Amino acid sequence: LRSCLYDLGNQKYVLTCVFHHIASDGWSSGILVNEFMELYSALQSGSATAIATVLPELTLQYSDYTIWQRKYLEGAVLESQLTYWEAKLQGVATLALPTDYARPSVQSTAGSNVSFALNKEISESINAL
Repeated sequence: LRSCLYDLGNQKYVLTCVFHHIASDGWSSGILVNEFMELYSALQSGSATAIATVLPELTLQYSDYTIWQRKYLEGAVLESQLTYWEAKLQGVATLALPTDYARPSVQSTAGSNVSFALNKEISESINAL
């Protein structure tokens, strides 16, 4: 999740959030937005207890799912899966797809950003829209 809060002046702000598709889907992002709005409303009300109680307690955590999956994928189930895929992929060569530029031998997860300022005319047009 990457986020940025834009100060538009006159106590107006825009919060933007960007998710990588592997970290979120449409269903999950809807939940996140709703929970964020609930927490923001509770914060605006000024009640510290409201913030702590506004969201329901989760019955499951992602770690619960990973533990279940790890327990499921062991022994006979794991061996069956490995045997199946080893047989399916036997003799298959590495797939070389065309790319738009040469990739380095060691991939990096380093990202980058681009910053720019909108001129006053465009900014006012966006605000009017």
